[in-house]
Amino acid sequence: MKKFLASIFAVLIVLAFTSPVQAEKVTQTLDMGVKLLVDAYYYKQDKEGMARTVGATRSAGLKKGTTTLEEDLTQTYLTVNSRSALYITWNDKDKIGFSVVSNLDGENYNMGVLFAYGFWSITPNFRIQTGKGTTLFSDLEPTTTLGCLGKGTAVIDSLNKMYGVGYGNYFSGYNTYFRAEYRLGDIGYLKAGIVDPRVITSTAPAFFNGQNNGAAVDNSTKIPRFELSVPLRFGPVGLYPSGFWQKQSFNNVKAGWDDSVTSYGLSLGAKADFRSVFFMAEVNYGENWANTKDQTYPLKNPDYLTFGSQVSSAKVDSTGKVQNSKALGWWMQAGLNLGKASPSIILGRQEYSREYDHVKDEMKTMMYGITCPIDITKGFRIVPEVMIYENGSSNKIAGAEYDFGKELLAGMQFEFTF
Repeated sequence: MKKFLASIFAVLIVLAFTSPVQAEKVTQTLDMGVKLLVDAYYYKQDKEGMARTVGATRSAGLKKGTTTLEEDLTQTYLTVNSRSALYITWNDKDKIGFSVVSNLDGENYNMGVLFAYGFWSITPNFRIQTGKGTTLFSDLEPTTTLGCLGKGTAVIDSLNKMYGVGYGNYFSGYNTYFRAEYRLGDIGYLKAGIVDPRVITSTAPAFFNGQNNGAAVDNSTKIPRFELSVPLRFGPVGLYPSGFWQKQSFNNVKAGWDDSVTSYGLSLGAKADFRSVFFMAEVNYGENWANTKDQTYPLKNPDYLTFGSQVSSAKVDSTGKVQNSKALGWWMQAGLNLGKASPSIILGRQEYSREYDHVKDEMKTMMYGITCPIDITKGFRIVPEVMIYENGSSNKIAGAEYDFGKELLAGMQFEFTF
């Protein structure tokens, strides 16, 4: 009898999952896909960027008036790009659903998660969403393709040149957030959100070192980061204004000294597609971006860990006052739609400046190059690309001047989409 009932139960389960109603629902609500990106390219960094003291760890570029025994670094890469992804999006008839985008670490070949969020469309015009992903600030990015490896053990650890990181483009990284979106008819959306208040680039508040009350300085931030975005569309032209504000607070700071750092950003992007010609651009301005969790400076470690990131963060001077870091970045991309090929030029620039005890710190970077996606057949595209990244030949750090050198990436990406 038990075997008979078990058999009936098994048949019912099979029928339930193979019935026309169920099949129709899955077809309507489930979207799955794979994007595999394989990079083959030549990489060069000049000796100024490679400068280091013999027998010691690599420094942050070559100090003016000094020499280095380093030679230019040249390497060839054949690797899976870290933006290769498997995505799944599900939505039921009540407009409740989720999306997950899993990526492959291009250097260690470990699976990770870029996006993982759930959403509820309460009305056709109002939706809430929460989970992990990019945030609302600075929504656009140039379509540079090469140089995204993830964290590995290469000579240049964490080589990450994709989407203009640190060369004009602000990129928030992938953080936990909550947001609400309201549709403004056919013209666009009003989006507001909050981000985890503990999100900060530095694992330790290094800018407060030496200014504690005898105990370790702790991040005691309770107010989340606030973000606002209003993407608008006017025919073939789109505008993308956005902004964010965040305040980090700290415990155990010396009495009478500043114990908080405020960061903010303002961004305006534009995107236009006139069939044969397309154009994208964005300008970003703000303060203390490295005091938030972002990727807005060159992510080479340890090359720029000492200076590159710190110039874009606040610092407490000898009087206990927080000195803010000002940031200005912009980039543009313009190209042609030539059937299966879309060549374009890319140009970007990033600037940081800050004073510490009346001494100015300054860092400037720049990128320029050509990229050309070519559709070979359905599901297969190649992207030849040449990009040059200048890390600043006259950066000013603590009263001294440094040359951070240049980098070149030239090669091709193979893109498979299913």
